[in-house]
Amino acid sequence: MIRGREEEALLNLAKLHANGNLHDAFVKAEFAEMKMKITEEAQLEQGWKSMITNRQTMRKVLLGIILQFSVQTTGVSAIQYYSRELCV
Repeated sequence: MIRGREEEALLNLAKLHANGNLHDAFVKAEFAEMKMKITEEAQLEQGWKSMITNRQTMRKVLLGIILQFSVQTTGVSAIQYYSRELCV
């Protein structure tokens, strides 16, 4: 976790969700959930090896590769680019 930025994070959450109210129940709950998730993720094994050996993670990576490949081969990017130019 990045130390010393908790107060800044809490202020930003309060601005986004409660008009700057630091004592709002939603802001407090969201902040606590974020801290818990950061602590949980810091304890996980990370790296290329874990990405390849974990079946669920490998599936997500392969789906991303397949999706990007299909976008590139079908020319969807070009269609989106030129359709945006025509609408302006």
